Amino acid sequence: MSNAPQLHCSLKFLFALMQLKLWDKL
Repeated sequence: MSNAPQLHCSLKFLFALMQLKLWDKL
């Protein structure tokens, strides 16, 4: 359960990366 916060952070990081890639395409 102690890994939950870390996983959440990594998910947010991945989401930000995906957004950047989408903006790059635009």
